[in-house]
Amino acid sequence: LAVLTAVAASLSFLPASQLAVQAVNYLITRLLPPRLLPKMSFEKEGIPDEFRTLVVVPMMLNNLRTVREEIEKLGIRYLANPDANLLFSLFSDYTGADTVHAGGDAELLKAAVDGMRALNERYGANRFLLFHRDRVWTESEQSFIGWERKRGKLEILNRLLNGEAHPDGQEIVHVGDPDLLGNVRFVITLDSDTQLLRDTARRMIETIAHPLNRPPFDP
Repeated sequence: LAVLTAVAASLSFLPASQLAVQAVNYLITRLLPPRLLPKMSFEKEGIPDEFRTLVVVPMMLNNLRTVREEIEKLGIRYLANPDANLLFSLFSDYTGADTVHAGGDAELLKAAVDGMRALNERYGANRFLLFHRDRVWTESEQSFIGWERKRGKLEILNRLLNGEAHPDGQEIVHVGDPDLLGNVRFVITLDSDTQLLRDTARRMIETIAHPLNRPPFDP
């Protein structure tokens, strides 16, 4: 009987926990309703130069199909958000391997480079950039992988935007003009399956650019 009771209690735990989560979510939305934030208006003049923004999508060079799909999705994001002060980029690295370089690496990177160059040729203004980094040995994984995976990519990108070199001296800008990054103010990071609906980027920038919403920086 004790065993049956324990089993029944275990089986009831999952729906009970789900009910608790729903109850907490309901209470939070009632006690802390959403608050509209003030926004600037850049619809007519466009995003000002001082708020130039880089959209970046971290990705893995798994196969040629993935590369082509990510490039196509980036083009769609651009078409929905064509403001002149929006830059669009992919930040790629290879999958894990037993060596720094593996078979098929060169083909995958070339496909990414060619695809991003094609976007620049199609839409002009050199708005598309490809960032890429090589594998490094990671003791905890006992494998050659991209350092710190996605978090590491974003840290390296922040260093680049701050004018710092890659820790290993790698040149990570494979497509696009690095000089365009000199006055990037904001970065919008998207997962590969995240859409960027029409004018969504501008609306986010209008919000964070408002004086009442600007984040304070600790010296």
